[in-house]
Amino acid sequence: MSWQDLLDGSLVGILDDAEKKELFASLQEKGVTSIRLNPRKQGAKVAMTEPVPWCADAYYLKNRPHFNREVDFHLGRYYVQEASSMFLNYVLQQLDIAPQRILDMCAAPGGKSLPLIDAYPEALVICNEVDPKRHATLEENLTKWGATNVVLAKSNSAAVKTLGPTFDMILIDAPCSGEGMLRKSEAARKQYSAGLVKQCVSMQEEILNHVLPTLKPNGVLIYSTCTWNRTENENHFAHRSDLNPIRISPPEEWNIYPSISEHIPMLRFFPHRVRGEGLCMGVFQKTDENVSTHRRKKSAAHFKKYNKLDFSLAGHTILQNSLGYLSALTDGFVDDLQSLSQHLQCRPLLTLGALDRKKRLIPDIALAQQMACLPPYPRENLNPELIEKFLGRATLPSFGSDGNWIVACHEDLPLGFVKDVGRHCNNYYPSARAVR
Repeated sequence: MSWQDLLDGSLVGILDDAEKKELFASLQEKGVTSIRLNPRKQGAKVAMTEPVPWCADAYYLKNRPHFNREVDFHLGRYYVQEASSMFLNYVLQQLDIAPQRILDMCAAPGGKSLPLIDAYPEALVICNEVDPKRHATLEENLTKWGATNVVLAKSNSAAVKTLGPTFDMILIDAPCSGEGMLRKSEAARKQYSAGLVKQCVSMQEEILNHVLPTLKPNGVLIYSTCTWNRTENENHFAHRSDLNPIRISPPEEWNIYPSISEHIPMLRFFPHRVRGEGLCMGVFQKTDENVSTHRRKKSAAHFKKYNKLDFSLAGHTILQNSLGYLSALTDGFVDDLQSLSQHLQCRPLLTLGALDRKKRLIPDIALAQQMACLPPYPRENLNPELIEKFLGRATLPSFGSDGNWIVACHEDLPLGFVKDVGRHCNNYYPSARAVR
């Protein structure tokens, strides 16, 4: 069966024949590019056109540049994100909730983590991704964003379940069959099949069954996929009596496809209706019925406070893990981290670095790129030629600061670290990020 025939069948009862025709025509068109600007790092120089209607500080681009060659991309002045996925920003604005602990269960590459981090700066946001490659991408994107109220986790849903009721809000952007990416990705077209849909349904069900017990009574679940069929969306919630739907009603002029179910309101984005790719999203609130208490097993702390550095970070606690690496977390969340680490493989996003044999810090790029507090190192703004060398991991000329670590910057915004060793500067930009 062709992907067109399979998709046509999955849309029965969702779109009528006329809209299906419009949709299939739109899948042959070129997609649009959009970005979300970083409120911490202003001044992006990119050719923007009109704003994305459902997300403040988000814009469509006139053309798609080679982002890897753009210094603003490496600075984290913006995040490249498909416009429909930015609808989460609008959803969060409609919710009357002040969560303290938030879980983004399937967080990579990080586009939906960012609005959670920004909307709730007083909350602890746990961004989880079990796949190692995707986890590395998640870490890079969140590090460039510059926030520090974040814990990175790398655990499966079974491990998460052992936490018991912990979170006030959970986002599950579930792995799916990718119907909404059929225009954007040739790979999505090749892998789309009935077997993939069945596999994804099983995976989604497992994630929901494991993760929902960690949502506190009256906590909010946001569930989304980049696929349109009922099987991967509404059907998961047809018999869940512990969840009450929350209806989100966006302005009609946005042309978002309304709910197809009176009792399970989920919104759909179709590329023939909006300037974006495919998305389905629903919001639910957990009831306070049948909540069991969960006694957590205590064991030795995975992180210990460390106070032997020759500097401190205002508003943050410096920690050392069992391997000796130093990190920092916003004050007030250390006990949460200790509790989480009994069950999950996790650590603060803000990695400070490792200690050498003389107990001197070898700083991590995260220390440079965070925007919560200035690290105690001299800073040097690089000219365009040196920026190109820095991003390519080439050595840089000495700045006359022999033996010192230096934060390499562009327009006073941090790119990463170099170390001046006299005749030149050694470049510590991560090899995985280097522009070749």
